[in-house]
Amino acid sequence: MATTSSTSLQTIMALEMINGDGVFNESGFEEVIRGTAASIPVIAIVGPQSSGKSTLMNHLFRTDFGVMNAQIGRGKTTKGIWIAEARSDIEPLAVVLDLEGTDGKEKGEDDRAFEKQTALFAIAVAHTVIINMWWSDVGREHAANRPLLKTVFEAMLSLSLFSPEKTTLHFVVRDGNSKTGTPSNELERILNEDIEEIWEAVPKPLGNEGTLLTEIFNVEVTVLSHYEYMRDKFDEEVVQLQKQLISHNLDLSTSKISLSSAKKIWDIIKNNKGFEVPPFRLMFATTRCDEIAMDKLGLFQSNQAWLELEQNAKTQLVKEFGAQTNSILTTYLTDYDKETKNFESSTNGSYDQQVHEVRSSKRRDLTLKALKVVYPAYMNTLGHLRSETLRSFTTQLRARRENFSLSAFESFQTCYDSCVLQFDQQCSDYATVELANWEDDASTAREQLLREIKEHALNQLRDELSISLTTKVLNAVRDGSVRDKWGCIRSFMETENETAKTAAVGIFGSENEQIVSDLEKHARDRVVATFKDESLNVDQLMRERFILALAMGGNTMSTKEEAYRQCLDMLSTMAVIRLDDAYDVVQTVLRSELLMDANSNDGIFLSPVTWENVPLQMTLITPLRCKEIWTNFKQEMEAHLAIVDNAYQEHQQQQQRSGTGTGWSLPKWAILGLWILGVPAFIVLLYWNPMLASRLAIGAAVSSGLVTALQNGRYMYSATQEDIETDDVPSRHPRIMESLHQNLNTTYECLTIAQRILNLATPVVA
Repeated sequence: MATTSSTSLQTIMALEMINGDGVFNESGFEEVIRGTAASIPVIAIVGPQSSGKSTLMNHLFRTDFGVMNAQIGRGKTTKGIWIAEARSDIEPLAVVLDLEGTDGKEKGEDDRAFEKQTALFAIAVAHTVIINMWWSDVGREHAANRPLLKTVFEAMLSLSLFSPEKTTLHFVVRDGNSKTGTPSNELERILNEDIEEIWEAVPKPLGNEGTLLTEIFNVEVTVLSHYEYMRDKFDEEVVQLQKQLISHNLDLSTSKISLSSAKKIWDIIKNNKGFEVPPFRLMFATTRCDEIAMDKLGLFQSNQAWLELEQNAKTQLVKEFGAQTNSILTTYLTDYDKETKNFESSTNGSYDQQVHEVRSSKRRDLTLKALKVVYPAYMNTLGHLRSETLRSFTTQLRARRENFSLSAFESFQTCYDSCVLQFDQQCSDYATVELANWEDDASTAREQLLREIKEHALNQLRDELSISLTTKVLNAVRDGSVRDKWGCIRSFMETENETAKTAAVGIFGSENEQIVSDLEKHARDRVVATFKDESLNVDQLMRERFILALAMGGNTMSTKEEAYRQCLDMLSTMAVIRLDDAYDVVQTVLRSELLMDANSNDGIFLSPVTWENVPLQMTLITPLRCKEIWTNFKQEMEAHLAIVDNAYQEHQQQQQRSGTGTGWSLPKWAILGLWILGVPAFIVLLYWNPMLASRLAIGAAVSSGLVTALQNGRYMYSATQEDIETDDVPSRHPRIMESLHQNLNTTYECLTIAQRILNLATPVVA
């Protein structure tokens, strides 16, 4: 039995590959072939039991297969198949197989199938099969392995057992060069005749009746000298035989099934009883194509160009992703085609079509597995394309929106069409993987992009609607010329909703009731939120309203009462949300109950919490809170009026006594506004009312000498005589507004001094 002291390649010891019961030693076999090339040369030896097979292999390749000890009897030494690696100084590196001897007494006639299976296995995996025999057995039936050869030949022919490359059958005749034996050339002649005779006797399958032995095998014969009596000559001949055997195995690119498939081949042979194994060429093509495909897949996955492409696709749009991927994939698929091309025989054998189908099937499998590797990077590329297109859309739409009103959303379709075309074109140019059928994924990405574009446009529509509504609500609240503020708000809300509706139709292609309803709700919520915020500052709004009313009507008692009425209407406006109903009851109640002396509680019958016929959710300021606000406001205004009147009179009298002027240049309402609001808030009030600001600024400028009033009612700069357009002084004439600011600051300082002199209440500055 062969030695099993070690299984590593470094010790180069023999290892049992398949035991006598046909069990494949996977772990040990993998240890032997680990690190070797896929197509390492394989040389196997078969022959009768005790014919010196192991001894010959040990001399040829300096292996350590176990040999028979004749002193303890003749019997089976090698059982099953043993494997070893040739010594490292033999080039190229080779793996050798030592097969169990045939025709042994240990195995009866019923167990000859194992001999046939191992022989067929050797032919399947080995580049060269040595048939070892004694010179005296040449011409004999069993000793010369004639039954085994006949069986192998029949199996190969009847089952189309052809390999794309020929297997070398090398007959080694032992102890043939002796002085008393048959001459070597005669032994070779007899042996060749026997082989041809066996071949001719084997029935050929249909279509291959004329197939020659040399079309399938290379047949060689070597006669070796006697091992014991002519040892030196034997050793010389062994060296020459080694060189001859190795020289046959220099080109191994597609010659045989790799050793990594040995287990699969053995299972196929062993598990098919009665020698009914699949055709060798079909079996060979199936196994070898699978190996080559896996090899190409591994090379593709480790390709540096692909790894860089895959990594880049995770973080950015790679414009050449499709082209580069196609190029790399094509390289390995072309290599697969080249390396599997010879598996399809040029003859018209019955299995040619099956081999072609196997080759094609394995190529499809390789393609699918490679595409599975590519798919995540492809999806990343689609994601980047989608993001890039969405950014392009937002940029285009923003550019169109900068100088247009809300209705400019009707230009959405232009941006939309442009960006969708861009996505489709870039998908074709950047992301097309020719071998893949990923149109559905591209379509899904496209649909997601369209949803994102529309959602972005809709969000921008909401934002623009919010900005427009907020601005208009604030303008309506602060514009003194607008008496029916809620009527005005309802009117432009209706206009804005219609505009938004038109834009939504432009975005979604047809009127969408849900979207329109959402926009209307959004508009309503924006108005309500703005009014809630403003209602918290209702006392400030009432102060501003009071000043504006005085400014428009003069400083008479009737003007003051009208100013109070307008302030009460402002309180009424801010008390209740009137988007669905005017709720005139609020104004009626407030006018009837609160337009009287604020110091008296007579006639105050307001409900503490609710307004009659007004839903609670529409209420911003309760009736009781309105009473508190109004009472405090009227008391505050009366106090301020008293302060300003006294300060005004004192300042005029002081200036008349000193002879420096005729008094303040500002009208009393402006002085009151300064005292109530303070300089910054008063200036804001003026900018909200540009006509009032223009009138006040011109008046102050004339008093200071900066501006001269002409007889025709026009004005000009005193220094330059340049005409002044008075319709919008705040925006057109910054010098006049600067002069007004100085005047306001000076006047406020005078008010403060006067208040201290009069020892009145501390000014209330908002």
